[in-house]
Amino acid sequence: MRGDHWSEGAARVIARHRLREPSFELAAEAYTEATGGSISGSSVRRVTEGFGKQLVEGKAEEAEKAMAVGLFEESPRERWIEFWEPIQGVGNVSSDGTMILVREEGWKEVKLAVFSEVEVLEVGSEKRRWGQRKGRRGEE
Repeated sequence: MRGDHWSEGAARVIARHRLREPSFELAAEAYTEATGGSISGSSVRRVTEGFGKQLVEGKAEEAEKAMAVGLFEESPRERWIEFWEPIQGVGNVSSDGTMILVREEGWKEVKLAVFSEVEVLEVGSEKRRWGQRKGRRGEE
């Protein structure tokens, strides 16, 4: 339950507009144009910051679970972190690594992997040709 008068759906739309627009005021204008409902830039800021706070709290909990050492009886195959939106179709794995200098410890290697769902475009599709002409992949 939200602590303000916005519904969950409206709040998601507001936050999505803020992610696309460079300012809270422009996001408010975009929301008004899209829905016909009125909102101020400061309300967009409050809703967006509320979502940000939820994400930070969720990521902190997830990181704590991921870093926890399991009990001896636990199988390493058991999932500690739930899938948020599991990939249903074709997926992509991107990975990279780098070295960072940690104070009083020296250089440490950091590795990262990102899993994402991708849209496979047929060779002759208009969407694929448009993306190639514009130098973009999959944007509409």
